[in-house]
Amino acid sequence: MNREQPLSDEALRASLSSLKAMAREQPSKAEALFQNLLPKLTQSPQHLAEKGAAHLWAGQSAWARGEHALALKRLETARQIFQSLELQNDLAATLHAIGLVYQSQSRYSEALEALNEALRIRQAMGDQWGVADSQNIIGLVYAWMGDFPKAFERLRESLAGFEVVGDLRGVANALGNLGIVSDYVADYASALEFFQRSLTIREKLGDQRGVAGSLNGIAVIYAKLRDYDDALRYFERCLAIRQAMDDKYAVAAALNNIAGIYDCLGDSRKAIAYYEKSLALREEIGEWRGVASSLVGLGKAHLNLSDFSQAIAYFQKSLSIAQEIGDKSSIAEALFELGMAHLEKNKRQRG
Repeated sequence: MNREQPLSDEALRASLSSLKAMAREQPSKAEALFQNLLPKLTQSPQHLAEKGAAHLWAGQSAWARGEHALALKRLETARQIFQSLELQNDLAATLHAIGLVYQSQSRYSEALEALNEALRIRQAMGDQWGVADSQNIIGLVYAWMGDFPKAFERLRESLAGFEVVGDLRGVANALGNLGIVSDYVADYASALEFFQRSLTIREKLGDQRGVAGSLNGIAVIYAKLRDYDDALRYFERCLAIRQAMDDKYAVAAALNNIAGIYDCLGDSRKAIAYYEKSLALREEIGEWRGVASSLVGLGKAHLNLSDFSQAIAYFQKSLSIAQEIGDKSSIAEALFELGMAHLEKNKRQRG
């Protein structure tokens, strides 16, 4: 049987550096590199820490491709390795990544558990950047759960932490998340300011993923202000960047948002086409909060076409999913749209 040639330490460091760089921005290439690297690491027991690092970054690339089960499997391998070697910094990074995957799956309690464990490790280490990083994502999870006071508290702590350590990318991320939460509480002026500040920083840094997120946030606010032409322009710029990055999770969100704009512009059939593309991607990657959102969108588009039975079916399915994952805002939205659909149907029946 042929054995893989062992890697020199220099070649191994170079491969791990490339894997880390490609994990989120070029996840398909990262996967190919990991598959080439793994047999060599398996035959080198002295490189156990490097094997953990490879699984950490390969787990993140799987997450970026929407392969959540594979991501969690690899990240758990990394967690066990780093825990056995007592590599606290790497362990915290792995727990943080696990939290991100759970958050993407709308498994918020599990996300908070992993993220808070990472936070405790980083606080004990005096890792200011790591603490700010953990607070940033924890704040966003609280927002998804509808606990906006805690979300603002954690995000402001994160912003201050990133400013102290001078991390502009972190500052932009915290600003973007503050924009998201401001949008949730209908403070649109503040949301637009946060998103525009984050966009300026991200464009200077050349952070394409971040630029797409800021463009998306700005578009959402323009849509809520009923400036649909500007909203569509920003959403389409966002979609183009996300498609180039091979990020199914983000592409699905962009498609869903473009669908909503076409619905607002009165083109419900084009809206349905975009909602269906978004729904298919979200079901594929198991992003159930997004599935509930796409189903509501489909229901509203069919309601605009006076297809009451189909609209009600979509709203009911969305409500069922939202209740199953315990997402309060999605439950409220589905209930509201379901009630409005029944009112409109009864009104039409009465003539």
